Amino acid sequence: LQQAEQKAQLSEYRFSEVFAASPLPMQIFSLGTRRLLACNPALQQWLGYTSQDISTLSIWAERVCADHAQCQQVLELWQCAAPQNPKGESLLLPEMHLRCKDGSERMARGTMTMVGDEAIIVWTDLTEIRQSEQVLQESEQHFRNMIEQTISGIYVRRDGRFIERVGFYNPVASGNEK
Repeated sequence: LQQAEQKAQLSEYRFSEVFAASPLPMQIFSLGTRRLLACNPALQQWLGYTSQDISTLSIWAERVCADHAQCQQVLELWQCAAPQNPKGESLLLPEMHLRCKDGSERMARGTMTMVGDEAIIVWTDLTEIRQSEQVLQESEQHFRNMIEQTISGIYVRRDGRFIERVGFYNPVASGNEK
């Protein structure tokens, strides 16, 4: 019995060390009491909230969720996941807009693992990825507009050779439409 207790204590110690040292933002909620049990330093640094700032699911939803309808869906998903997921399998949450304590917003996706009635959520910050995608889309649209409005062909030359035709003669832009 004593050996089993030592193994359990060692396992708990290992988990707490990994939880605290993880560079990924993590939090643990009790779905039974709807209280925050823990959040790691990475989550505090990422969003700016301490565990006292977001001590319950309702406070977390009010302060952190930027889109309340989206948040309500996720909270319902959390509640439904507990009885359907007794083996601790991970559930990928939908992308969410999260509000930081300083008022800025982050786009993130959580992975939730149930252990008993406790939900362990590990967050992946997608903000920079989504911003880069937006910049790329805007650049592509600008380039497409430029090509579609040109009145002559555009070619790419490399090493003295034409390697690609990018544009074409546009009779609408030139006023020579038939």
